[in-house]
Amino acid sequence: MFYFRFTLYQIILFVLLIAPISIFTQNKYHTYQEMTDNLNRLVSTHSNIASIKSIGKTLENRDIWLVTIGGKDADDKHAILIVGGVEADRIIGSELTLKLIDFLLNGFGKTDSITEIINYNTFYILPRMNPDASEEFFKKPTYARVLNSNPTDDDKDGLIDEDGYEDINGDGYITMMRVKDDHGEWIPHPNDPRIMKKADISKGEKGIYKLYTEGIDNDKD
Repeated sequence: MFYFRFTLYQIILFVLLIAPISIFTQNKYHTYQEMTDNLNRLVSTHSNIASIKSIGKTLENRDIWLVTIGGKDADDKHAILIVGGVEADRIIGSELTLKLIDFLLNGFGKTDSITEIINYNTFYILPRMNPDASEEFFKKPTYARVLNSNPTDDDKDGLIDEDGYEDINGDGYITMMRVKDDHGEWIPHPNDPRIMKKADISKGEKGIYKLYTEGIDNDKD
């Protein structure tokens, strides 16, 4: 068995190459539950060539789904692995895998190029590798989280997950804030003081700000 790995950009190129005419519209992003429902619906209506199974559970008890497209002899054919949602805040990667699964399953038996590539290859597709973090995209306040749910010492004080973020200004987003500090690494950008840049010591620049995630220092550290 041979394995191939595809990047996000290669997925786009692949779809464009095998599709005679293909225009995908995107008017929403899918929550984990919406994605799961869509995957199960697609697989159930194309069970002759597709299957779905969980390859593990996250710390927040979500399944990590693997969709296999290739039919009964799937394990004996060339394997193409496609992984989406590794970087949890880039939801578009997951959306592309969902579109690709839909495209392949609904094109099989109807479009010669799609039928041929499935007959000779097996697709192993992981639509969302980090679903716990991706779900932050759909909550309020919105927070761009990239890590999974493993406890981390975010402020390096020897404790874990002891002081989370707060939406101080109530705008529904968790953003960054700057605090003046003589030991800071950041300075305002000369072209726009709203933007921060790291001080370049080699040019004689001295940092005057530290950057923090929006919130309150509840544990006074």
